[in-house]
Amino acid sequence: MGGNIYYLSNAIGVDSNDSLFLRSGFSSSYGKLGYNANVSHSNSSESATIGLNYKFDNVNTNLTVTKNDNGTQILGSANGGILFTPHTGAILSNDTSNTLAIINVKRRSRS
Repeated sequence: MGGNIYYLSNAIGVDSNDSLFLRSGFSSSYGKLGYNANVSHSNSSESATIGLNYKFDNVNTNLTVTKNDNGTQILGSANGGILFTPHTGAILSNDTSNTLAIINVKRRSRS
């Protein structure tokens, strides 16, 4: 496994209340675990967010905690794909970006 790559972002600007803002954040991953943190500050508001996601074999999970002027928000989610056939039953996948196809191949009997 190679080294981690960290993504950093920074922004300075003016928000809709004509208030100067500063935003900064980073994200990275280690194997199947991803993580990020972001902070934002202006004269009219402040917020901080941390997030974790994990890619299990059959499902992707996410957890985000945000603290801002309105309080603390905790969000969790899970996503993936489910495929069902009479022969296999339910097949779960964490891949949601590709198209899956089921092909039924019947063998011809030799006479």
